[in-house]
Order: sequence, then structure tokens, then C-alpha cells
Amino acid sequence: MINWMQGYLKRDAAQRRRAFIMDAAIVGLGVLLIVVLANFWIRLGELRQAQARLLERNTELLNQVVDFESEIGYGGFIHNFKNAILRPTELLYLHSAEANLASSFRTLDNISRLSASAGAPIDLLPTRNTLEQYSTALQLLKELAGSGKSSPELDRLVRIYDGDAIENLAQLVASVRRDLILRIESLNEQIDQLSDWFSLVGAVLMTLSIFMLRKRQMDTQGLRGAAGRQTAYLLDQIDEGVIGLSPRREVIFLNAAARRLLGRAEALPPFIWPEAIQIIPAGTSEEDLEIPDLLECAISGENLSNVLARITRPGGNGTRLVRFTCHEVTDELARPIVSVVVIMRESSYLPEFDNLGSQTSLGFAPS
Repeated sequence: MINWMQGYLKRDAAQRRRAFIMDAAIVGLGVLLIVVLANFWIRLGELRQAQARLLERNTELLNQVVDFESEIGYGGFIHNFKNAILRPTELLYLHSAEANLASSFRTLDNISRLSASAGAPIDLLPTRNTLEQYSTALQLLKELAGSGKSSPELDRLVRIYDGDAIENLAQLVASVRRDLILRIESLNEQIDQLSDWFSLVGAVLMTLSIFMLRKRQMDTQGLRGAAGRQTAYLLDQIDEGVIGLSPRREVIFLNAAARRLLGRAEALPPFIWPEAIQIIPAGTSEEDLEIPDLLECAISGENLSNVLARITRPGGNGTRLVRFTCHEVTDELARPIVSVVVIMRESSYLPEFDNLGSQTSLGFAPS
């Protein structure tokens, strides 16, 4: 018995260590999954923000290009410049052309800055040189104002080739669009890779977590089963008969001594209490209609302690003289675990039973 208890304590300590390690691993996996999920959302947020900034920056750049073309085109500078040549006496066109040109220089500076930050640093020197030539031409027109020169003569003096500037702006727009497409595709690819990576890692962690939780559940069930078997083993070592009953007179458990007392050596719980087996106060007979059934008293909630009783069994097996004790078993919240636990201590001779006559004559079987 001592060796068994020592082995039990060692096994219990080892099982508790394994359970602690398993719980720690499950918690660790949970924390790791939370960290991975947090990093995923942080990184995904950064990529989405990068997309938004890229679209915003390129949209602003393209808007500046549109503004530049509007300021320099036939609705702006070119319109006023041509009219300044055709109508040299109307200085309003000359002043408007100067304002358009100054605004075009500012817009061109913005385009240069935005194109560099957008990853499309196109050299805008051809366009700037063309604007500088137009600025020189405007200054010449101002000096020739009132000179009496005709429009064809003025046109020959300030004629400027702007094909390089037009091609330069076209290259800028194409470069911005191409860079935008490439960067958006790159960001989308990174988002897809991030999503695939998270799905893989998340699936692995979830699988491990489920596996470990299932393993922990199985270990817990195993521990409960082992604890039940160990308890049954310990109860089998004592001389008192121990029986657990439900309110329906169902035997939930019984130890070896109880099987011997009831003459049910092969009985395996759960089973309904046999009607042929009675537990009645000692000194009474089965014919007495007033006999209280101690089992019914126990199930109805009476707490009996050390009551002298006898067990009557079928099949001519005689009777057994016992000390009968019963009480309800509850948990820490006072909820019933077992309706009643019966403890019976067998005795081959009880002095206080002498006044009832010979035990053998009353039908008691020897122990």
C-alpha cells in the first residue's frame, strides 16, 4: 500500500508538471497569435497608408501638370502672347501674358518638386528653357511697343520653337503614370504576400493551439479517469462498504467490501439497487410492515450515523449485521455531487445486540 501511494504521488507530480507545461505552451501560442495578428494589421495599415500617399501625391502632380498646360496653352499664355503680337497697341494682352508666364514658372517649380518625390524626376530643363525664351520675347515686345512695327515683323522677331517643351511635358506625364502603376502593383503584391504569410502562420498557430487544447482536454479526462481508478483502488482497500446512490436508487459506485456485503461480487455500476436486497434496523423481521427501509431514509435526506442494521439478501445467502451511516455529498457551492453515500461496517459480533438473542438464531451469516 505504501509503495502504491509513493508511486501514485510520483505519477501525480509528473502529470501536474506536464499539465503546467501544456498550459504554458497554450498561453504562449495564444500570445504569439495575438502578436502576429497585431503586426499583420500594423504592416497592412502601413501599406494602405503608402498607397493612399502615393495616389495623393501623383494626383496632385497630375493636377499641377493640367494647371500648367492650362496656364501656358491657348486659354492662357499662348492666347495672350499671340494677341500681343497681333494687336501691339493693346497692352492688356502683353500684361496678361506676363502674369500667365509668372504663374507658369511657379507651377513648373511645383511639378519639379512633386515629380522628384513621386519617383519620376524628369529633367524639365527643356520646358524651363522654352519659358525663359518666351520671357525674353515678352521683354522685347514691351520694348517695341509703339515702334510702329507690323504684326508680321514682330512675329518674325519673337518666333520660338516649343516642340521640345511639349515633348518634355508628355514624357513627364507618361513617366508619372508608369511609375504610379508600378508602385501600386508593388504595394498590392506586398499586401498579397503579407496576407498569404499571415494566413499560413495563422493557420499553423491555430492548428497547434487546437491540437494542444485537445491534448490538454484528453489529458484532463485521463487524469480524471486515473483519479477515479485510484480512488476506487483506495476504497477497495478498506473494510467498510462504501456505496454512492442517486435519487433514483441507482448505484453510482461501490467498493469491494460493499459488493461482498450485498452479494454482488460481479456487479459493475451504474445499476438500480436490487429490490430483493433490504437494509433494515437490527432486531426486526421482513414481515414487519412498520419496518423503515434505511436506504429510503437515506435517499430522502436523513443523515444516519452508526445505526445497527442488517442486510437481507436473496438466494438463501443469509443476512449481514452492519453499522449503517449515510450522508449527502456536496461541492463547495453546496450542490449535490452524490445524493447519498452509505458506509457500512460489518461485524460478526456486536455486544449491544445480545439482548435480541443469538445472532445465528436470527439468521445472521458468519463473517
